[in-house]
Amino acid sequence: MNLTFTLFPKEEGLLPYLYIANMCIPFYFLLQEPPNKMYPGLLLMLAFVIIYRQMFWNKGLMKLLLTSEIIITLIFAYFTIRCIYISFLFMCTLLFRCR
Repeated sequence: MNLTFTLFPKEEGLLPYLYIANMCIPFYFLLQEPPNKMYPGLLLMLAFVIIYRQMFWNKGLMKLLLTSEIIITLIFAYFTIRCIYISFLFMCTLLFRCR
């Protein structure tokens, strides 16, 4: 049995991987926060990345997944102003997925 794992569909190209690479910047800033902000932030970041990946595979759940990404982005913005960068990434993702 040949099981292969692909992070994103091949027809999406290289762009989803670039968005994941851009997540390193907010991840760096999250590591600079005190532990009471860092640990919830890292959990939200993990949830954001998992939901972002699932958006490419589950077309039927697109509205639910986009709503959850908006909620995560708003929670990030509440914790610190530095995570506004994630809002920018989310808006790029939203524009890319809805065209």
